[in-house]
Amino acid sequence: MFESFPEAYKLLECDDDGNYVGIDQVWDMEQISPQRLRGVIHLAYNGSREIRFYSTLTLLEWYEPVGLEACQSLLDSQLLDEGPALFPHRLWGEDCAYEELAFRVVRPIDDWEIQKPLIRRFLSPEIYGKHAFLEGSFTRMLTPRKERPHTLHFQTLADDILSAMQAALDSKELEYPVFQASLCLRPLVAMGKVDHEGLEWFFNLPPQQPDPRFEAVSAARFLPDGGKALYDRWEKSSDPEVQQWVRMFRNH
Repeated sequence: MFESFPEAYKLLECDDDGNYVGIDQVWDMEQISPQRLRGVIHLAYNGSREIRFYSTLTLLEWYEPVGLEACQSLLDSQLLDEGPALFPHRLWGEDCAYEELAFRVVRPIDDWEIQKPLIRRFLSPEIYGKHAFLEGSFTRMLTPRKERPHTLHFQTLADDILSAMQAALDSKELEYPVFQASLCLRPLVAMGKVDHEGLEWFFNLPPQQPDPRFEAVSAARFLPDGGKALYDRWEKSSDPEVQQWVRMFRNH
């Protein structure tokens, strides 16, 4: 990926002996040398568009708090809005660069004072209403769960998530606006901001790819009744795919 840029190639794609292992293996390194860390931080602020993006991802993959600051700087630069796709979706081809950053920002890096404004920024209409978030990795991570104490912070973001969902629905720029809006359902249902009626609206949409109905079925389990009333009705659907989804989630 970075063969033409020796410094980036060495720091982002090679092991400590200089052997190529790929960026995924670099992300999984158990020990990060101070020299490598300093080098990646430098690249996150001073490299090309692609190098800055992947260097910032790398810092966030390592759970380095400085990655949050590098992410802020990258967003401020607006470099992600220019040039070819940095992280094309594996099925739909849309550039999910913003989502890849956002997903890693949400993870427990233990710096909520920096994380919160960054997360809100990703949820803003200027980003969520204009750029592809199709994996659902970011918004699903915002679902508060008692067994994961760090997620309880996310309750304070309910209005931001609602705003993001509406921005997606209203968008004239997104390729899959309704599906992207549906990816906000899980956290919003868990927070009590979307009820049976809201889920029914998405469920009653015609089949499409990617399918918002799947997200509605998935989110129903976070209702106070565990989605029982909706699942009892939805499992009678003549659509075998819907029946499969209900079986998948009703006892999840």
